[in-house]
Amino acid sequence: MSTEKKKSTSGRPDLEITLKTERRRNSILRKLRILDHADACKDNKAELDELLQREDLSLFQLSNWRKQKAEGRLAAGIRKAKELEDIVAARASSVQKTAELEHRLAVEVPSEEECKRVMAEKDAAKRETAELERRLLMSELIIDVQHAIGQSYGFDIQDSGLDGH
Repeated sequence: MSTEKKKSTSGRPDLEITLKTERRRNSILRKLRILDHADACKDNKAELDELLQREDLSLFQLSNWRKQKAEGRLAAGIRKAKELEDIVAARASSVQKTAELEHRLAVEVPSEEECKRVMAEKDAAKRETAELERRLLMSELIIDVQHAIGQSYGFDIQDSGLDGH
């Protein structure tokens, strides 16, 4: 729940309360990172409370994640989660490279040869971005299919921690 201040016609701020309806999803890697931090501060309750507050988590969530880890359910999706993370990072890098090349062309007045080289690099970066976006969409589609199959068998993948969130 969040409150937003809005100016009313009387000059006093009105407080509007909005309810968040969408659940936050945590990646397997984030869960494991937080579990490692929580394990490191298990002897210091104040430090653990600070971690939970900073990450906006409850002790209940943390204990569920510990249970999932002990049962091996978090490890099952790590490879896929890391692969998706790598694709997203590579895509961001490719988009940034394209933007840098466009900026260089706009700011500098390169020679014709340099211009051709930069344009070729830009085109290669755009192709790479398109390929990474295709791979990301395919990976997301595969995950959606896994969810549908799991739900058809009555298994809620989202709550199991196997979906990478």
